[in-house]
Amino acid sequence: MHNGIIFMVLGIAADDVFVFMDAWRQSKTIDPEIINDNKKRLAYAFRRAAHIMAITSSTTGVAFFASYFSPLMPMKSIGIFAGTIIPMNYFLVILFMPPAVILSEQIDENLPNCCRCCKKTKE
Repeated sequence: MHNGIIFMVLGIAADDVFVFMDAWRQSKTIDPEIINDNKKRLAYAFRRAAHIMAITSSTTGVAFFASYFSPLMPMKSIGIFAGTIIPMNYFLVILFMPPAVILSEQIDENLPNCCRCCKKTKE
């Protein structure tokens, strides 16, 4: 039964990653001053994404904690478990996504653009 909750939490984490990546991509087009500065881009993306993810995670966590008032013990325990896991998920995404994005950017900058060059010559 907890496998379903684990998959749901993975879905919420994937949604948080999409929100963060969207904020990261928007940071490149939002202000010409921060386009080439990864620290400023990350600060913009972090502020934007952390706020949105906090709202969605808190509402989901509260909804699960509300099942505490259920008279059914399995429903109550699953609600407490899921309500505890959702904030942990939020903090883990907030902790690991920014370094992962910066690392990905650095790897992309250092790789040759072979695939892009080949794609252009075929057209």
